[in-house]
Amino acid sequence: MSALDLFKRSQGTNNSPRLNSLDRQDSVRFNLYKHYYRFYSGQHWEHERDDDEELITANICASLVDKHATFLAGQEWYLKDPDGDTGRPEFKYVDKVWEYSDKFTTFYEMAHGGSLFGDVFAMVAPDDKGEIKVQNVPPVYVYPTFHPDDKNQLLSAVVEYPVYDLSSSSPTVITFVIDSQKIVRYVNGDKTREVFHGFGEPPLVHIPNLPYPGTQFGRSDLSSVTALQQIYNSKMTDNSDIIAYHSSPITIGYGVRINQLERGAEKVISGLDKDARVENLETKSDMAGGIDFAKQIKKLIHQLGNAPEIAFGAADELRFSNSSGLALQMLYQPLIDVLKVKYGYYGLGMKKINRLILMWGVRTMQVFEPLTAEARRKFYNVEVGFHDPLPRDEMLELTKIITKLEKGLMHMEDAHQELGHRNVLEYMRKIKDDIESGTNLAYAATSPDGDQTSFQGEITNIGGVVRDGGTVRQSIQQEERAQED
Repeated sequence: MSALDLFKRSQGTNNSPRLNSLDRQDSVRFNLYKHYYRFYSGQHWEHERDDDEELITANICASLVDKHATFLAGQEWYLKDPDGDTGRPEFKYVDKVWEYSDKFTTFYEMAHGGSLFGDVFAMVAPDDKGEIKVQNVPPVYVYPTFHPDDKNQLLSAVVEYPVYDLSSSSPTVITFVIDSQKIVRYVNGDKTREVFHGFGEPPLVHIPNLPYPGTQFGRSDLSSVTALQQIYNSKMTDNSDIIAYHSSPITIGYGVRINQLERGAEKVISGLDKDARVENLETKSDMAGGIDFAKQIKKLIHQLGNAPEIAFGAADELRFSNSSGLALQMLYQPLIDVLKVKYGYYGLGMKKINRLILMWGVRTMQVFEPLTAEARRKFYNVEVGFHDPLPRDEMLELTKIITKLEKGLMHMEDAHQELGHRNVLEYMRKIKDDIESGTNLAYAATSPDGDQTSFQGEITNIGGVVRDGGTVRQSIQQEERAQED
């Protein structure tokens, strides 16, 4: 029994016009998936050459997908809170579930599949051990049904995939029928397990890689480059044929038999009649023009694929290696622009996943939902942040941040976030503890008599704030007077 048959049975009808429409839509979507996967796997040619000569396959598509996935998922993402406090129990629980789900691998698979196919599906469900887990589901196995009036609302889905066993001639088909209350598992059409999740929505999150107008599905990073990839391979093959011919040209003899040709010690043909002539067949093709055309096609592939050549270590761009961070970002700007859009879509999807994790935690009493509506809103609002994938001059960044703090132009929590600190409030408390224990290097040493208002340096750090020595003494005196009062 196929996934669609199970899905129709779960809906109570076998003749739904809406399902027939979805069939056509799924067919178009799966054909696109197949097309992109064929190019990623290097299957760019649909024919073999009659002369048994090789076909050049320069797989730029695979490099583009890998680069986009690395830029999105290469730097580990982190949980963040608008108030900077990620030390709350709900954050610890979400982080524990992600670690159990193999955080880095799962998200990289999501980023890589999204870049290749254009769609990401992540299922949040208990595994065979009863532990909640986030699993990346390849979109080629998913048959989703969205709300007709809200393309972002998933109503139900069928996930079906084959499992191959060398001992069997046919694969085992595993099928999951997912709705707003339960997940039913089938093996070759036979029901084997039913899990009640009680989320009130399918525990399957869809993330479009990039927006695709007019549909709820996403756009692949290869959507504009596969045709150019074919042209590039064709021109590279032509250039290869020309080079191969020049390295082993065809010799033509006029008025002479082949067996009459004699080669001397210096490979000079001699002993010919006076009217005989021997020459190599010359090609009249413009090889330089072909090479320049191939270069232009490759440049177009990088432009339309939003991945500049410098991202792949192009030699003519490496002269900028000692440029400032701003100059480097300008060189990577096409990739950065796409990355910012992906941050929005993947960030929203990750937030939905985290909400489902917390709903399971509340149901299993591993975390407890607050009583007030405002507290519940904050409880389920577990967002994620992404690190800048480009290298930065940390000393320049630190100098800029210190200058803003000294001029009163930046909040301390924002400064810590720019420095990449995750749990800002907890981090600031640790800095304060270091200051009080005397282990903070920016805090000046105390005098031999233990007078903590005596400082050797002009700049110090108290409470996570960079201040001069006089300000620090004034702050301590104010705190002492406040305690006396």
